[in-house]
Amino acid sequence: MTLSSAHVHQQQLHRGNGMLTVQAPTIPSAIAEEVIPASLRQANHFLSFLQRLVDFTHRVVTRITRTYVADPLTFLTKMKEECALEVSHFRYLFERLKVLLNTLQVTSQSKYRPVTLVAYMYTLLATYYTDDRYEKPSFVVVCEAHDPTRPQIPDPVIRTVCVDASLALRESFTKYKSVILTSGTLSPLDIYPKILGFTPVVSKSFPMTLSRKCIAPVIVTRSWESVSITNE
Repeated sequence: MTLSSAHVHQQQLHRGNGMLTVQAPTIPSAIAEEVIPASLRQANHFLSFLQRLVDFTHRVVTRITRTYVADPLTFLTKMKEECALEVSHFRYLFERLKVLLNTLQVTSQSKYRPVTLVAYMYTLLATYYTDDRYEKPSFVVVCEAHDPTRPQIPDPVIRTVCVDASLALRESFTKYKSVILTSGTLSPLDIYPKILGFTPVVSKSFPMTLSRKCIAPVIVTRSWESVSITNE
């Protein structure tokens, strides 16, 4: 049983007349083609695996007494010690849960949103996980003891925060041969490649004001008759 790239798409959860949407984490093709671990293939084994994760997450939430930031290595190592689970298996949690719900033909998936979010969080952390303590993590885990607007009321929350902006375009650079980026506010221009982690082939800055539309790029390769267009 494998995860094909076609399976990595948007997961929709319905609630009443509205719609709740959880975007599946982008899984690198090398990982997507790997065989799903044996511990996740059978439904009863997978549910036992997921139950231990939920219990661990609940224990973490109940212990939060202050706001702090934990790197994925520390967070997942602690989980591995307490639950005796393999971190690399987490990369398949979100898709495996979706397959299970679809197999059972669950129509009202909104009530499974909490466990879906747990699976999403661990899938995200494991996908970009590294056991190198000297390498900057792509995500961090933020544990908040209370809502900043209501500090007197305990309301513990766990959040995953992306700290690597290059992830936003990494998939685009892999998928497309040419990528054109524009910005009307970012200055100086050389900050753009540093933030997003790429080396530009062409970089150009134009003096202009923002009071009107100064640039309206049009990129055309063929006409409606499928005839190549030239500037002649």
